[in-house]
Amino acid sequence: MYRVTKTFTERYDGKRRYNIGDTYPREGFTPPPGRAEALAAGGVSEMNKTGGVFLEAVIAETDNAALIEQLNGMDVEKLKAYAAENGIDIGNASSAKGIINKIIKAE
Repeated sequence: MYRVTKTFTERYDGKRRYNIGDTYPREGFTPPPGRAEALAAGGVSEMNKTGGVFLEAVIAETDNAALIEQLNGMDVEKLKAYAAENGIDIGNASSAKGIINKIIKAE
């Protein structure tokens, strides 16, 4: 599950507008494979034509809390190194937020 961090219109959901703070995807809608991940990671792709970061992964506070704290203290280069060392594919993610989302999803 994801939380919207930047308002966007979902072309795969009847052009539904998702506002900041909304849950993505909404109940009753299943996005195409890779769509949510692309919107969370950023970078231009078939699933994210603008390349913006629109979502963040929602993690229960008890899930991966220590890891999240550790990752938030890292810069982009350290996050990339962490992902490589742990065999995590970050795809086109280039921002710290996007890379963290990829790592958390993989863990």
